[in-house]
Amino acid sequence: MAINWRHGLLRLWILASVVWCAAVLAFAWRDINVDWTFSADRMVHVKFSDTETWDYPKGLGLEVIRDAVKARIDQKNAQKQAWVASLPEDKKAACAANPKNKFDEIISEMDKALKNNIPENECQEIFWATAGEYAAPNDWENQLYNVPLTLWQAMRLLAPWLLGPPLLVLGLGAALLWALAGFRHGL
Repeated sequence: MAINWRHGLLRLWILASVVWCAAVLAFAWRDINVDWTFSADRMVHVKFSDTETWDYPKGLGLEVIRDAVKARIDQKNAQKQAWVASLPEDKKAACAANPKNKFDEIISEMDKALKNNIPENECQEIFWATAGEYAAPNDWENQLYNVPLTLWQAMRLLAPWLLGPPLLVLGLGAALLWALAGFRHGL
């Protein structure tokens, strides 16, 4: 009984190809973020404060979301400046912080303001409103760097790695068997 090398090598190639594909998929599963329609978070969450979060679709892109966040920050700064400008001067003077910006001195100024029947939280709002402008949060940008791929995009990305090496080995094996067959039959 003769050994059928072609069938044995073909079966070995099939087994090696299956193992190769399983290994590529195992490594890719950890690194590729696939957008499964039932589980993907398609929103970027920009946390402005502990009580305010702005949500934008990831499809808008980095520049559009950055411009929208900047516009909202500019609007908030304009509202804050308008509010401070609308306050009476005596209220501002009663709540004015010491130019040295020491915390204890600011508290003593707030105590004076409380004696003048100005609520403490309003003095704190005046202090923080005059302390400077709001800054745009930038910790949201990393949400866009690992944007999920659609399943079809992931398949197109993995197809060369899944199919390329097995097809290359199949071609090399077929060429090797063809070359070795020439020695058996003669020229």
